Amino acid sequence: MNNISDELKVKITSTIDKSISDFPTDEINDYKNVVEAYDEASKRAEGSAKSMADNFETLKQTYENIIENISSVEVLSSAYEKLNTGEQLDNSKLIDLLDTYPKLAQYIAETGDLSLESGEKVKEAQYSCT
Repeated sequence: MNNISDELKVKITSTIDKSISDFPTDEINDYKNVVEAYDEASKRAEGSAKSMADNFETLKQTYENIIENISSVEVLSSAYEKLNTGEQLDNSKLIDLLDTYPKLAQYIAETGDLSLESGEKVKEAQYSCT
């Protein structure tokens, strides 16, 4: 199968060697520098993408926490308004409020005051959250 003569092998090797030696060393170094610069830029971009993804997750968690806090404050404000005007909270709202703010449950257990001092204890809970 390998019917290439030694003379042909030498000729092919000589041609390849000549082609390589004719190729300017400066150009080879330029290509090498371009490849190295590309590798470095690629690594920096990968690091930046990871950093951006991490920052996005932190931002997302912060946003979710803010929304949760706003919701809690709205619940407290609504409860305060009702109790301050002499109204009573319905059972489900009272239970939600007490589940979220154990100090209010403790206050009711100690005093039996379902008006939460006409909403003043709710106001205190609201300010202790902010």
